[in-house]
This record gives sequence, structure tokens and C-alpha cells, in this order.
Amino acid sequence: MQSSTPELNWDKLRKQGRLLEQEIDSRLSSFAKSISETYDEKELENLLHKLQNVVNNMAISIEQSSTPSQLHMLQRHRDILFDFEREFKKVKSNFRSIRDHNELLSGVGEEFNAYKSGNRSSSMQDYLLNERGKINNSHHQVDIVLE
Repeated sequence: MQSSTPELNWDKLRKQGRLLEQEIDSRLSSFAKSISETYDEKELENLLHKLQNVVNNMAISIEQSSTPSQLHMLQRHRDILFDFEREFKKVKSNFRSIRDHNELLSGVGEEFNAYKSGNRSSSMQDYLLNERGKINNSHHQVDIVLE
């Protein structure tokens, strides 16, 4: 009976892992297609964490006795988890870049329209200094992302 318990545990964990992988794949696709950054971000982080726990439990369940096929399947689940985490980070980074880009462009557009319409509350020098500050801030943000 003891030898069947780890096997049942392994099968249960494997099924749970496959279900989580399917759900993550589906939600990651919707997340990538959506426009809003916060759409499913927290849910995806939670699902990725659950999948990490399942994969860790799978490794523990076959720690004492494992077959080559179990080791292969465990590695496959680890690879899938790694791919999902990488894709999630990529999509999240793309959303942030798009948001930052849009914020930068909308700010410039508003200032340009105000300047063009004759609402010149500050001198041209103040305007250019303000633009320079925004550019420096953008460079700083890029440096942070690259670190």
C-alpha cells in the first residue's frame, strides 16, 4: 500500500499541474490581448505561484523512488513553468512600456496644444527646460528597466 500512495500522489499532482498549465496558458493569452495592464495580472501571478508549488510537490513526491518517465515529466513541467513566467514578464513589460510611451506622448501633446493655442503662461525657455526634465526622467526610467 505504501508504494501506491506516492504513485497516486504523483498522478494527482500531475493532473493538477496540467490543469494549472492550461488555465495559465488561456489567461496569459487573454492578458496579452487585453489593453489594460491590471486585467489578470494578480490572478496570473497567483496561478504561477500555485503551479510552482505543484511542481515542487511533484519533485518531493518522487524524491525517494522515481522512474525515468517521471523525471522527464517533472522536467517538462519545470520547463513549461519557466516559459510561462518568462512570457508573463515579457507581456507585463510591454504593457508598462506602452503605458509610459502613451503618458509621455499625451503630456507633450497637451503642452504643444496649449502653446499653439496662445495660452503661453511661461516663456519658451521654461517650456524647453520642462521638456529637458522630461527627457532626463525618461532616460532615468530606461536605466532602471535595463538594470
